[in-house]
Amino acid sequence: FDDPTIGSLLSCIFANSPHLARLANRDPTFVCNLLLEGADVTLNNIFAKLKQKTKKSLNNNQLGYFLRIAKQRMALTVAFADIAGIWSLGKVTDELSNFACLALDVAAVHLVRRYAERGAFKLQNADNPLGNSGLIIIGMGKLGAGELNYSSDIDLIILYDTKRIKTLDPHLLQTNFVRLTRDLITLMHERTPEGYVFRTDLR
Repeated sequence: FDDPTIGSLLSCIFANSPHLARLANRDPTFVCNLLLEGADVTLNNIFAKLKQKTKKSLNNNQLGYFLRIAKQRMALTVAFADIAGIWSLGKVTDELSNFACLALDVAAVHLVRRYAERGAFKLQNADNPLGNSGLIIIGMGKLGAGELNYSSDIDLIILYDTKRIKTLDPHLLQTNFVRLTRDLITLMHERTPEGYVFRTDLR
C-alpha cells in the first residue's frame, strides 16, 4: 500500500486495541481486502454473504460459525472506518445495530425452518419463513433505538402469536417456541473458539 495513512491506522489499531489486533491477525486476507475495497463495499459484502446463509441447509454449529466470522469481520470494518474518521458516530451505531438485526433474522429464519421440518408448525411461506410465522422478536434498549456500541449486549422480548401459527399439535406450541427461543439465544450468545455474536438478555 502506498498510502502512508494506512500504516498509521494499522499502528493505531495494533498498539491500542488487543481485541482488534487479534481479529486482524486471524484474518489478514480480509484486512487487506478491506483496505483495498473500503469500508462501505466490504460491509455490504459481509451483509450480502450472511443473507445468503438463509438459503442454505446448515446445522446450528455451521450457522453459528458463519455468524461469528461475520461478526468479527463486521467489527473490524466498522472499527477501521470509525478510527480513520471515515464514518460518523451515527453511521457507526447504525451499522452495529443493522448487523445485530440481520444476525437475529438469519438465525430466526434458520430455526423457524428447522422446527417446521420437525413438524412443530407449518410454514406459511417457504420462501420467507418469518413471514406470518407468528414469531415476534422485539429489540429493546440500544438495539431498539439503533444505538448499539461495540460492547453492547442486545435486550430482546420474544413472543409468538397463536392466531398466526398453523400446527397439528397446539398443545406443544409453547414448548416448541420456548425451545426455539433457547436455540436462538445459544446461536447468538454461546462463546465458541470464534467468540460470540452478541451477549443476549431476555430478562
